[in-house]
Amino acid sequence: MRILDILVKMKKVYVPGSKSITNRALLLAALSHKPIELRNVLDSDDSKYMQAALKTLGVEIKGQGKNVLLITPPKSLKAKQAELFIGNAGTAARFLSALSLVVEGEFKLSGVDRMHERPQEDLIKALRDLGGEIKCLKNEGYLPADFKSHSSQAAKTPTVELSGKVSSQFLSGLMLVAPALPHGLSIQINDSIPSRPYVEMTVEILRIWGAKIEVSDDFLSFKIEPGFNAPAVYEIPSDMSSASYPLAWSVLRGAPISIENFGTNTLQGDEKFLEVIEKTGAKITRNGAKLKVEPNFDLAPMGDWNWESMPDVSMTGMVLASFCPGSSKFTGLESLRVKECDRIFAMEQLSHLNVDMKVEGNKVEIVGSHSVKVMEDVVSINSYDDHRIAMCFGVLKAAIDLGADPHQKSRVKITEPECVAKTWPDFWLHLADWENQLRPVSALILTNNEKYLIVKKPRKDNAWQFPQGGVDEGETGRQAAVRELREECGESLTVKIKGERPVGEYRYVFPKNFDRHDARIIGAKVEFFAADYVEGEVEVDQVEIVDFAWVSEKELESYFSTEYWHTVRDFL
Repeated sequence: MRILDILVKMKKVYVPGSKSITNRALLLAALSHKPIELRNVLDSDDSKYMQAALKTLGVEIKGQGKNVLLITPPKSLKAKQAELFIGNAGTAARFLSALSLVVEGEFKLSGVDRMHERPQEDLIKALRDLGGEIKCLKNEGYLPADFKSHSSQAAKTPTVELSGKVSSQFLSGLMLVAPALPHGLSIQINDSIPSRPYVEMTVEILRIWGAKIEVSDDFLSFKIEPGFNAPAVYEIPSDMSSASYPLAWSVLRGAPISIENFGTNTLQGDEKFLEVIEKTGAKITRNGAKLKVEPNFDLAPMGDWNWESMPDVSMTGMVLASFCPGSSKFTGLESLRVKECDRIFAMEQLSHLNVDMKVEGNKVEIVGSHSVKVMEDVVSINSYDDHRIAMCFGVLKAAIDLGADPHQKSRVKITEPECVAKTWPDFWLHLADWENQLRPVSALILTNNEKYLIVKKPRKDNAWQFPQGGVDEGETGRQAAVRELREECGESLTVKIKGERPVGEYRYVFPKNFDRHDARIIGAKVEFFAADYVEGEVEVDQVEIVDFAWVSEKELESYFSTEYWHTVRDFL
């Protein structure tokens, strides 16, 4: 079933910044006493909810380029009966709840219906023990809730007991806020921590940010001193949960990849997923921040795994196990029942694709084979509005479609595919790129006396854009950018390219009325190069372009579509 084709050429893959670390860094930056630049910030629904909430509390957040934010905290966080909406962002919900201890005033915290079903009782109890006043508005122990802090009481009771069974985010939230409390905080876990790597991540970030923290040998007692010395610049590692999707895709497609921004110190327990990839027979090599995967054509048995330390990638593991020969048993899945959806129940949809899957309570067994296939005309997979379920089945869908007629539409349909915006907004475009479904295109950002050349082409709904065109075989993107400029705008144009590398990249799906020469190509991947105008006249031939203009940076927004402008403005 698995066919080696044009995918054997190594793909360069880029993974978004870590959701977990992005929200931790945002919270710490809001509690600092100086401006901080955050780099490789995850641009997703979860991080946007977190940013919106912090802005409401007085934090100034400004974009400094693609995935770069400048955070300027106020002297004190204040809320005058503010309303903070966090969608289905569990991390934001728990961290903002803990932040209530140091916010002056009162705020209401709420989300979507599913967020109101996710338990928070243990954290609410701990916050009350520390002097916080919390009123649950519908069900006790759940959001929505009103939060009000009495900081003077918190100062007198800098110790608290906490249950860690339901979510490690309860502990992480308290630890992150602890340095801002007058006397710090001592936390005693009275049972266990199911997702210890996430707590270890919090400990390491606190130390990177200059906080003093003591941890007991059994990892159940934590003492955080008041105050910390935040770095002026902090770069967020790539998201290891998200990295699992290109890793699994590489193995199932027999396609070597290089994750260019994997990182050297990810701080994330999900990095252990690399061991699962190696178990399938793939070879992994690391060189600095880059990680290369060379898959084995014949998959080896995946075997049994305890996923307690990396639950968010267990579903990716189930997809892999479906194709690996033999039985694979999954344990340590208890937390999956209370995530964005009941993820064990959602993954039972593998049975719709002829996967031999057995579920007993929180334990799963999959007997893999190469017979994963669509048994009906159309199989509908319900994502349950869960980003990780959608992306897992997206990778599986790509593996099933391998070898199918490229002129036929896939018979696997995934509901609510847009839910991937929670952590990887353009995931489907990246997947299409891995699948060679995006045409390589080069664009030129050409400047002349602080003005930019833009053109209107008869294709793509007559939208204004920078001059661009397809990259021919054997041609570099840089060469294509200059060639296409002359073909579109006139042979007399002479330009001077700035630098050897593109200044940015933009992916998009073709409009429905776009004339495609290959039914499999669904969009384009555009690399932007910067150049200075030297000489020559722009020509309008009504075939290549129907209009052109030289406009200032301030004028560009009025010409471009919103999505295009929000992307290319970072390349100027």
